[in-house]
Amino acid sequence: MMNLEGSSNNYYSDLVEWSMFSKKDSLKYGFINSKGNEVIKAKYTYASDFYNGKSNIINDSIPGLLFENGTKKMFPEYNATFWYKGNLDIAIKDKKYCFIDKYGKVIISLIYEDEFPFYKGYASVKTNDKWNYVNENWLKMFPDSLIFSYSPIINNKAVFMIENQKVEKNKSMIKEKGSRTFIEFLNKTDHIQLKEGLIDIDGNIIINPIYDEISGFFQNGYMRVRKNGVIDVKGKAIIPIQYDDISDLKEELCDVFLNC
Repeated sequence: MMNLEGSSNNYYSDLVEWSMFSKKDSLKYGFINSKGNEVIKAKYTYASDFYNGKSNIINDSIPGLLFENGTKKMFPEYNATFWYKGNLDIAIKDKKYCFIDKYGKVIISLIYEDEFPFYKGYASVKTNDKWNYVNENWLKMFPDSLIFSYSPIINNKAVFMIENQKVEKNKSMIKEKGSRTFIEFLNKTDHIQLKEGLIDIDGNIIINPIYDEISGFFQNGYMRVRKNGVIDVKGKAIIPIQYDDISDLKEELCDVFLNC
């Protein structure tokens, strides 16, 4: 998972934890200060960390928003809500997604199949089973001919994918009978290989889509790509793209792994 300003994984893992949270948990959540004094009573079914002065809460299956002064705003009309660091909240109702502000005003109606919070001016949204991005003016960023995931735009650049070629794969079915296991190979199925590249918010291709996978962000001027190696900002291979695994580049050194 990519590192966003040092808060590794928080952008997604907290969202996943929130969305999968079991309301059967008997624990109650509240807040204490650095001295261990209770500042907000433990009375919520769930409460996240505070992001820009706001915490995601659930109280008796109703999602809401808790402010640092202890006031809250509940949203009983939605199945779930989530706030990260921007000025808009994700709201979900009947498997449709929209954006609302902290008062509950609908900014964009329930039109998305999935979405992730705004990060530095851009949000990942899914319509017609395709991911894309919108800016704060709600304009779609890229043409539908490109393929994206939910990963955020970082430093005004996004990872995109194109279909490369079809490869045949054997589809297998395993049957167990007593102590014996039978593997039945079915008809071959076509599998589309995707190649990844990097594009900026103006639509300029920064890295051509020739890699199996790229990290999507530069660290000290370099980016990891798979089959693993390191390229610079111009796409030049600094470490050959031939390794099975590679660590982050630190002080111009990194660990590489090759299965022999």
